[in-house]
Amino acid sequence: MATPDISKLLRIPGRLSHTPTSLASAYPHGGTAIGTVGSVDFRLNAAPFEVTAQEWSGAVIDLIETTPRPVFDFTLREVLDIAALAAMFPCYVVGAQGGPILKFNVAGAVRGGFKIGARLSFVVVFTPDSPDDHPFLILRRAVPAIQESAVLAFPGSQEVGIPLRFYATPNSTKDVFDFGLRRDLTL
Repeated sequence: MATPDISKLLRIPGRLSHTPTSLASAYPHGGTAIGTVGSVDFRLNAAPFEVTAQEWSGAVIDLIETTPRPVFDFTLREVLDIAALAAMFPCYVVGAQGGPILKFNVAGAVRGGFKIGARLSFVVVFTPDSPDDHPFLILRRAVPAIQESAVLAFPGSQEVGIPLRFYATPNSTKDVFDFGLRRDLTL
């Protein structure tokens, strides 16, 4: 085990892009910029199944591996970015003066039973602000969603952001995500 080194603790600000083509090029790597994000949280949601023994009062005696269900939660800081909204929301429309609008209509194209991944799945890359020193995250088939507990608040003392989520789902070759330094990753 390595000796603890607090200089290796990372605080990694960054930006997201979708459908990039090459990590060798600058952000957005040949794709479309989703924008600057805050409150980034990537959870694997691994939950092994517990095998218990009733003869020992239900003590856990083994674990069975289950497939993780990774999600990438973040706050979109640029709430009126047209490219970001078009990438993230099936209910995005352009306003009369050309500005972005999120419009929801219960009788519209986005209603119960709408299969989001079939229409809005794509490769997403988290690019750190220090791309040569900090790790990247590549979601091979990201499906966008609004976080269940999302609140679009307008606090006077803080910036406004939209809490969003990507579900990391398997692509056609069953790859889900890659996390590492740019020099070790490929798209």
